[in-house]
Amino acid sequence: MLLGLLIIRLNKTDGAFIFGIQSTLLHLVSMIIVVAWSFTSVYKQLLL
Repeated sequence: MLLGLLIIRLNKTDGAFIFGIQSTLLHLVSMIIVVAWSFTSVYKQLLL
């Protein structure tokens, strides 16, 4: 899914390509934050 989006954005102009990189990075950061938050909540429940 992400690879397809990256390839589609690669075929566009440089500005769109840079925007694609930024949106992909934002998506990755949000995924990492969600995973870390769920992991810490599960960890706290295990501690209790």
